[in-house]
Amino acid sequence: MVIVMAAAFLINLSVTLMTVRDNTIKDEQRVCGLVSEAVLDSIDSEISRLISVSETLSTNSLFIDMLKDEGNHSEEEMVGMMKKYLSGIKDNVGVDTAFAVSENSRRYYTHEGLNKIVDPDNDDHDIWYSIFVNGRKDYDIYIDTDDVNSCTWTVFVNIRVEAENRNLLGVCGVGLVMN
Repeated sequence: MVIVMAAAFLINLSVTLMTVRDNTIKDEQRVCGLVSEAVLDSIDSEISRLISVSETLSTNSLFIDMLKDEGNHSEEEMVGMMKKYLSGIKDNVGVDTAFAVSENSRRYYTHEGLNKIVDPDNDDHDIWYSIFVNGRKDYDIYIDTDDVNSCTWTVFVNIRVEAENRNLLGVCGVGLVMN
């Protein structure tokens, strides 16, 4: 009788442990799926926000007029205007960087002022500009190091800035440091 009860107990224990293990595995898979969905939703929401901010920047008539009239201002005046405008974008929408590249002068303006002259032919770090402009996309999401933010990995949204006649005035966008 003791042997039969011990055997029954061991069989019951084994079945219970296997059931608990199977349920634990299923629960872990469900939790991983839910966490993955939450992370994906969070990333999607943030990317959508960056795209929206970049689109707003690229269609702002004041900004478009600044790029159109770039040749009518000294470099110092232009840098001051762009710095002020891009700083406002950066500070008011909670991004890590705001930038604009003039197609005419190839000046790369940021919220800190003039960063450099974009030169894809001689600077490998600037190849993104040619790829984007020649690709004819309205916008692009690009991950690269940000010279302005201590070369931290940053998600950039690049978007075309065009005049009414669809002539390219430049590229602008915002960036968010990856963390």
